[in-house]
Amino acid sequence: MGPELQAQDFVIKGVIRTDSSEVASFATVGATSLATGELKGVTCNDAGQYSLRLKPGKYTIIIHLIGYEDLQTDITGKSGEVIQKDFLLIENPDELSYVQIYADRKGIANMVMKNAIDARSAHQGKGEALKYNAYIKNSVVEVRPDTAKTGRDSTYLALKTKNRPKISLQKYLIESSSAIHFAPPLAFHQEIMAYNNFVPYRERTEYNVSISMQLGETDIEPQQFTYEDNYLLTSKIGYNEYMLYNRLLDIPSITEKKILSPIGSGAMLSYSFDLDRIYLIDTTRVYVIKINPIFKSEPLFSGTVHIRSDNWALIHADLFLNPEALYVFKDFHMEQDYVPGPSGQFVLSSNKINYSTDDKTENYFANIDILNSDFEVAEANYKFPDEEVIYKDDSFDKDSLYWANLRPDNFNELETKYAHHCDSLQTLYASDEFYEELDSSYNNIKFWDFIVDGLGFRNRKKGREIYINPLLMQINPVGIGGYRHRFGGAFVKDFDNGTKMETEGFIDYGFKNRDVKGKIGVGFTYLPKKFVRSFVRVGDYYDMINTYASIGSIFSRSNYVRARMFSVSQRIEIINGLFCEATFEYSDQTPINNLSGDRWSQRVFGDVNTPVIFKRYTKSEFRVDLKYKIKQKYQIKKNKKILLGSRYPELFMTYRKGVSALFGSEVNFDYLEFKIKNNSELGRLGNMEWSVICGTFVNKSNLRLLEHKYFRGSDKIFFSDPLSSFQLLGPTLSTPNAFLRGNYFHHFNGLILNKIPLIRKLKLTESAGAAFLFIPSQKFYHAEFYVGLERVFRIRQEIFKVGIYGCTADSSFNKARIEFKIGLNFFDSFHKKWQY
Repeated sequence: MGPELQAQDFVIKGVIRTDSSEVASFATVGATSLATGELKGVTCNDAGQYSLRLKPGKYTIIIHLIGYEDLQTDITGKSGEVIQKDFLLIENPDELSYVQIYADRKGIANMVMKNAIDARSAHQGKGEALKYNAYIKNSVVEVRPDTAKTGRDSTYLALKTKNRPKISLQKYLIESSSAIHFAPPLAFHQEIMAYNNFVPYRERTEYNVSISMQLGETDIEPQQFTYEDNYLLTSKIGYNEYMLYNRLLDIPSITEKKILSPIGSGAMLSYSFDLDRIYLIDTTRVYVIKINPIFKSEPLFSGTVHIRSDNWALIHADLFLNPEALYVFKDFHMEQDYVPGPSGQFVLSSNKINYSTDDKTENYFANIDILNSDFEVAEANYKFPDEEVIYKDDSFDKDSLYWANLRPDNFNELETKYAHHCDSLQTLYASDEFYEELDSSYNNIKFWDFIVDGLGFRNRKKGREIYINPLLMQINPVGIGGYRHRFGGAFVKDFDNGTKMETEGFIDYGFKNRDVKGKIGVGFTYLPKKFVRSFVRVGDYYDMINTYASIGSIFSRSNYVRARMFSVSQRIEIINGLFCEATFEYSDQTPINNLSGDRWSQRVFGDVNTPVIFKRYTKSEFRVDLKYKIKQKYQIKKNKKILLGSRYPELFMTYRKGVSALFGSEVNFDYLEFKIKNNSELGRLGNMEWSVICGTFVNKSNLRLLEHKYFRGSDKIFFSDPLSSFQLLGPTLSTPNAFLRGNYFHHFNGLILNKIPLIRKLKLTESAGAAFLFIPSQKFYHAEFYVGLERVFRIRQEIFKVGIYGCTADSSFNKARIEFKIGLNFFDSFHKKWQY
């Protein structure tokens, strides 16, 4: 008995040959227990060798190889016994003729895959909802050179081996147990029964809501941000987006373009197939098909799939994704098993995902284990709620015994040590020393904090945090009147019930005119699940006329006035997805033409540096903004509502009312604006984004220039956001009249270039777009069109895209012309999408 053999098992092994004295490569050997009926089998290797480990007892052994007679025999094994048993297979002419119908192995493979593709919709299900239980473990290990320092505050654990002079550090270890409802392809609802995030420290909050939007077109939806590690592969629909019965796999964390399933319609044009081997499950043939991508730069798979011959169902897949199509990963591999579901469709029972990165000094190796079980048909007419993910109240409080009984497999050595280390720290969480140690590391001021990142001071125990802007944000060489030094920051107080107090502000000093200006705001969020927040602002500062002006004019004197103001705003989510913010603002508007300016600024900005001249006036304005995200998906976690987006168009409405005589106000106007925008996925054709906006002043009894509707002017060389700006409009444009604006942009994601030899190695992708602006009363129109070549780059975890665009336009003021521009686009890892 070998040292690896457990005492209660026995082994049968041997070599299988054919009657022509050749080894029977890939013959299948099945053993059926005569006591329990349990079936276990293996496939011979290239040398015809097999080995089966079985529990003691009597078994029926069946050997099968297509083209040969099945061979059957009974055998009895005792505990610890090793039985050597060789077999000889006899050719079966009937079986052989079945194979010879096809010209070659590729012919069989193409036939099998065509049938599997045709049967895909039946095995995917008819849209009925299923419910099942899921266990998920997500583990990421960092590997560094042996000489690398882990840092004083690092709590990672190291394991060293003689054969690998490196240190393995457990970076992430997360596991969860859930009850899931799912209907393909996208309907999903998850109730998390237990959640265990092994971390060596306790985070007070996981999501922060920004205080305000300073630049660009306003959006009243709470902007939720958190640091999202691009090396940690997460999912919003329980990893069902990896299911191969979906024609296209949409996984933006891995690759921008959707991944075509090898059994999806159209797969015959993107993959080549070859027969690897055939084996039996009971009496049913299973074809093992090798798949390879035809286009090496496209996000396609290589590997093998196992297809049953009785119903052409996919039951197993072992696949690798094209490395050239990956964003941050060096490789990506997944192994899946499918089993019959309660309604006859095939369901994903297990999914093992492995991937790695290569960052020179440190590499990351990750594995995700998903085990789905207990499939049932959901209740009749089950309605999927907008709250996609629900955390049970006690999901974060399960003890170690609960998890030990739940896990299908134990942790490996590194995971076990890491989990034990994290658990041991739980007793320290309530101590003042623990909080002080955490805060001391964060509060430690470094040189780059002062210059670039800003200074942070945190007291975790009391939920307080202070932030001071870095030096680069304080220095303003192109301020009003010349150099200004701005000192600003924020203070945040978090409360245990999810409420929050926020303050923001700045004070700046202009050396040329010796003037001090500033602004401060205080807000309080008191119903966090409804985003109910009150915010008050007061200030005397130089305010932008157009907060979304071009780069060439946003800092010029023509874009500023002096504003002495007071405002109060109230935000609330009325129903799910419908946000409303009402604001009252009083301001005293004064031109800045009396301020001295530096000569060099006139040379830099030219004509646009001349201040707007107008008679000083006061304004009282009411503003109401509405935004509706149809069927917005969300989750509630630790008393916080986390927005997950919607696949439907977003609707906007803005109403502004200038009230005369109120607090001496001199304006009297009414402005109404409507907007719709959407982001649509077009499968392998890429994705498109579009928006249409229209507005008009329905009352202009006393409307001042500063209250007009402004449109962003174009930048020289720089390609601005094509969904909210123009590339060839010229200088900043404003109007007091009705207007209609439309923007469209399409990323083709290498639809053509990725299929051209040699050129595909450049990893370029195509894009195109168009925009128009129409102001009927002024007989003004502007239309433009652009095409571009883009390429994705990565610096460590950060992903960005550089593009070169050819733009042409025609308008009432200018004749058609062509200009080339350069654009820079960034990937938002939290929302899993590009800026545009």
